Amino acid sequence: MAPGEQKAEIDEGDRVLAMHPGAEESRTSLRRSGASGVVWQGMAYAAGKLVVAGTTVALAHLVAPNEFGLVALATVFITFADVVADGGVAQALVFLERNRRTTRSALLVSLCAGLGLAGLVALTAPAIADFFRSPDVTNLVRALSVVLLLGSISSVPEALLRRSLKYRQLASASVLRAVVTGVVGIGLALTGLQAWALVLGTIAGAASYAVATWLMVPGQIDLKLWALGRNDLAAILRFGLPAAGGILLSRLIFDLDYLVVGRRIGSEALAYYSIAFR
Repeated sequence: MAPGEQKAEIDEGDRVLAMHPGAEESRTSLRRSGASGVVWQGMAYAAGKLVVAGTTVALAHLVAPNEFGLVALATVFITFADVVADGGVAQALVFLERNRRTTRSALLVSLCAGLGLAGLVALTAPAIADFFRSPDVTNLVRALSVVLLLGSISSVPEALLRRSLKYRQLASASVLRAVVTGVVGIGLALTGLQAWALVLGTIAGAASYAVATWLMVPGQIDLKLWALGRNDLAAILRFGLPAAGGILLSRLIFDLDYLVVGRRIGSEALAYYSIAFR
């Protein structure tokens, strides 16, 4: 950029700030919110990983390797489906202008996607079990399909919290999910449940996260799902579906090894593999 052009751009910036005295304060506030978000997200990530590590060690002593592996097999497809269970509305709500119509449209798309995907996974559970040559996986997959619905329910309030830079609330909800998953899983494992202790712990954690995000979201979410327009739905889908596809592709790239290990070597080998990775 030439010096003259650079000076003109600086002068224009000064004029904008002069016309809008609150612009600099708003920018400073945004920087502070961003820095605070980094701290809270980092703390939540570290705390969550510590809880998961401790839970994994405890459950590895309480649950037989084969039972642990069965849940790992069932979780593989659930993990892939979970990233698209909301139809991409989480990304769309962060990007698009927030208003009642957009939020209602996002909620409807998310619920429909979650219900449809959960139903599809439940119906195809026998085929998933056949893929892994493990009939015991069928009922575990069907139970874990509930996690997809719970994920779609929490996606809208989660996106609104992220858009509002409420990272402290998001961090609290994430840690709560990890703690509930661990406490319920370990508690049920101590009663003698094996694979089902892990499954029910995962469902409990997802449910606690959904409840927490709905309680923490700023402002009330309009539940009048019938009062929306075709253009609002189109805007959500036009942005959300490609975003969901991109996330799914990324998840496939990073987690494809679980499919290979589970299919070629079996559930017990996958148990050791997943425990080591955690």
